[in-house]
Amino acid sequence: MPEKDPFVQTLIIGGLSSAFGALVRWYENVKVSGKFHFGWFVADMLISSVVGLGVFWLALDSFEQHLSMAACLAGLGGNVGSRAFDLGRMICSRRFNLPIDKEMK
Repeated sequence: MPEKDPFVQTLIIGGLSSAFGALVRWYENVKVSGKFHFGWFVADMLISSVVGLGVFWLALDSFEQHLSMAACLAGLGGNVGSRAFDLGRMICSRRFNLPIDKEMK
């Protein structure tokens, strides 16, 4: 039974935690800019979920944290993952003299 598999259960917990962190980040962006862009929403959710899931597995396996602590760190990583990507995009656009989006200022 796949629903009883501990790997699947931890994957679901980590995925939901990181997606929640991404959702908080997206809500903050919409609240500040006032605009909804579906493409940015999908990109933010993908980046944040992957980073959050990576943080979840790192905390769970490497640092041997409790499942609830790993889930909290996954949400935090999901929130910060998109911010780090935006910061890197802004630094690269300034370094290579590319036009900066209005949302990045």
